[in-house]
Amino acid sequence: MELIDVLTELARSGQVGPVANGAAWDTVTEALGEPFEVVVGKRWSWPRLFTYGDLELSVCAARRLS
Repeated sequence: MELIDVLTELARSGQVGPVANGAAWDTVTEALGEPFEVVVGKRWSWPRLFTYGDLELSVCAARRLS
């Protein structure tokens, strides 16, 4: 898949694969695997920041992407 196709899909739907605002965190990790957690401030406080390489995802206490 070309980058332009990915960007077009993002612009059209607001979603790239399982990654979309409000998506369930379990769905994302099932599709993409376990991410690297970026520790910011208190480790066990929410929201938390996770990364898959250059993709950074913020996950709220309800375990949804925000």
